[in-house]
Amino acid sequence: QAEQLFNDGKRLMGEGRIADACTAFEGSYDKDLAVSTLLNLADCREKNHQIASAWNHFLAAERQTRTDPAQAALNQTARTRAAALEPRLSFLIVNVPDDSRVDGLTVSRNGEDVDPAEWNRKSPVDGGTYTIEGKAPAHEPWSAKVTVGAERDIQAVNVPQFKALP
Repeated sequence: QAEQLFNDGKRLMGEGRIADACTAFEGSYDKDLAVSTLLNLADCREKNHQIASAWNHFLAAERQTRTDPAQAALNQTARTRAAALEPRLSFLIVNVPDDSRVDGLTVSRNGEDVDPAEWNRKSPVDGGTYTIEGKAPAHEPWSAKVTVGAERDIQAVNVPQFKALP
């Protein structure tokens, strides 16, 4: 199945159906963690204007090939491609000031929890619209939307103080 999905990804790329190709490569990689598939997925994400995803995949390929002399060429390709993408990255900062931190606070981005270690730090993200939500027991929930440009953009969302529920 991994091989079929990989072949479908190559065919779809050739047809210019980039988003569908990325889905096929992702499915192939989920079934078989081949570095060649990861590099194709990274290339596909770049062509689909998902710069942060492409950068992350190239970095993962670089890590996977770092200690294997037989994969030195793949390692060099991954390292070079990641370095070329880095200046194009867009970032999202979720600012959580101390006075907004209440017991049990969770902050999410598009439904995925944001690790508190990432609060107040630039996180590379693909361009698009993100929903940031904050929830804490006995407090009113909060949410905001922010749109990040596809390349070289930095946006920030400030989590407000939470209102206690009556």
